[in-house]
Amino acid sequence: AKYYRSPKKLYATTFLVPPIRSSVAPSAFGEADTIGYAWMAHYKGQLVHQDPITFRFWGVGDDVLVVRVGGKVVLSACFEGGRWGSENIANSWHSSAKNNRRFYLGNTTAAIGDWITLAPGEPLDMEVILGEAPGGNFSSLLAVEVEGEEYDRNRQGGPILPIFKTTEPSLDLMD
Repeated sequence: AKYYRSPKKLYATTFLVPPIRSSVAPSAFGEADTIGYAWMAHYKGQLVHQDPITFRFWGVGDDVLVVRVGGKVVLSACFEGGRWGSENIANSWHSSAKNNRRFYLGNTTAAIGDWITLAPGEPLDMEVILGEAPGGNFSSLLAVEVEGEEYDRNRQGGPILPIFKTTEPSLDLMD
């Protein structure tokens, strides 16, 4: 590969990282001597559901969060207005949602992704990249809106959405 890759592999059941020091990510991969900026993590898996479902992701990335499903970018929730180019990672994708970047999720406004339809039991490839450009703090939040479902509303009037998860979070993770 053209870029350095950590030999340690990590697996994720959710992409919910509250604001933390950006140096925590390299140390999680066993890269204690790596600086806390200019890093990226690439996760690959498959989306599958037992029932037919149409949904979309809502997300925020400080600095980078991009989701690709079936080879197509369906969400770019990179930090807006950064001077470091993170918003250009998936700049060919633009949300068509009328409430895009209107409601806060975490420490910034949420990007709203494209609708995705899954047929029962038929997997689609999914990739998520997240990363940090200048250093300092990092956060990443990925939530799911299922088409046709009603959600409680927050004080801004935005929906309170469940986090994206592949399994129920452990007590340690929730803590």
